[in-house]
Amino acid sequence: MKKYGFSIVTFIILSFLFFVYKDAQIILDKSKRNSYVEQQNTTTVGYENGLPVFTIDIQKLRQENYRHILIASNINNGTIYNADGDNIIQQLTGDYGRINTNIKSILVTGNINAIIRPVQTNRFINVISDQFHYNHNKREATFQN
Repeated sequence: MKKYGFSIVTFIILSFLFFVYKDAQIILDKSKRNSYVEQQNTTTVGYENGLPVFTIDIQKLRQENYRHILIASNINNGTIYNADGDNIIQQLTGDYGRINTNIKSILVTGNINAIIRPVQTNRFINVISDQFHYNHNKREATFQN
């Protein structure tokens, strides 16, 4: 009896795993056919309380299922503003980007150049990096190599 019980349980588990795998393949196939919006040479501006949070000039912008997620290629120029509306990061360029317009988060990767402009000084800091991340909720910008 134990032999049959083990065999039946094993069969049920394998059948369940097979159907889970097939279901995952259907979801992947559907996502390849989903509609999207693509824009060329566009400017995206994020606002909070009527003030700009960021302005980004993008050569190619793609928006898929999640309407608040933008996928960018060739970021030509970007500006990040502080809560007072002062531009603190300017001339941001990079190869690829992911912009979450809902939480105002920006991730840029590849060949990043930017100028950091601290508010309390007239000096500028030139940055060359591999990755840039800005989170407006935390009011935090990081560059990484």
